[in-house]
Amino acid sequence: VKDCLDTGWISSAGAYVNKFEEAIQNYTGVKYAIACMNGTAGLQVSLNLAGVSSNDIVIAPNLTFVATLNAISYSGAQIALIDVCEDSWQIDINLLQDWLEKNRTIKIIADFTGNDLSQIDNELEKLKLNSNKDDIINPEDVEDIIGFSKEYNFFELTKVIGKNNYIKSLEIVSYMSKNIKKYPLPLIIGTVYSFFNKLFIYHSIENKNEAPKLLGINPYFINEYREASVVYSMKRISRIFGYLLEADKRSKGIEFDNTDHLGILNDLIYKIFKSN
Repeated sequence: VKDCLDTGWISSAGAYVNKFEEAIQNYTGVKYAIACMNGTAGLQVSLNLAGVSSNDIVIAPNLTFVATLNAISYSGAQIALIDVCEDSWQIDINLLQDWLEKNRTIKIIADFTGNDLSQIDNELEKLKLNSNKDDIINPEDVEDIIGFSKEYNFFELTKVIGKNNYIKSLEIVSYMSKNIKKYPLPLIIGTVYSFFNKLFIYHSIENKNEAPKLLGINPYFINEYREASVVYSMKRISRIFGYLLEADKRSKGIEFDNTDHLGILNDLIYKIFKSN
C-alpha cells in the first residue's frame, strides 16, 4: 500500500490494480476477475453479466442507497420496490411472495388476452371476484373464470417466428385462416413484413440502447428483436423480403391463380424457416 501511495498510483488503473485482480482470481479459482472503481459499477457489471436488460424487472428493497437503483436503471430494466421487515430491514418475504404471485397472474392473463393493459386490468377484477385470497391461479382457472380460451394475435405470430418456432407458427396461421375477416391475409403479410423490416434496421444500429427509439417500439419488447437478430441475419432477411412480396402478390391474385388463405400462409412460413 505504501509503495502504491509513494508512486502516485491511486487510480482505477495501474500495476497494483492488475495485481489485485490476479490475486482475487487466484484466490477464488475463477478464470477472470475485474476490479470496479465503486459499488455502483460493480452492481451494473453484475446485472450485465446476468443478462439483465430492458425486458426485465429487478426487485429491490425500498430501504436502500440510491446507487442500488441507479445500477438497475443503467441496465435499462424496470425497478420493483418491495417494503422491508421492521426487525431485519431486509425485503419482507410475505410482500415479495404477494408481488410474485400477482405478477405471475398478470403474465398468465397476458398470454390469453395479449398486451392490452385495460383488458388485463378488467380480467384481474374478474379473478378477484371469483377467487379466494390464497388461491393459486393457473391457466385452467383463467379459461374457466374469464370465460374464453386461447386466442392468437399478430404479435404472437411475429414473436414465435422470431424465436424460430416453426410448429407454433403453423399453428397460429392455421388459427387465423379460420377467421379471415378478423385476420385478413394482406394484414398478416404486412405485419410479418413490418417485423422483419424493423429487424433489418435493428441489425444496422450500432448503439443498441437507441434501438427502441429508432424503431419506435416499447423498450419492453426490444428483447424480441435482440433474440431474433441471432436467428435472422441481414442476408437471410433480404431473402425473406422476396418471399413476402411473392405472398403479397398471391394474396391479390397477381401473377398467381391460387389465392387460398391458408395455403399462401403455410407456404410463406415454410420459406421463411427454410431460408437459412
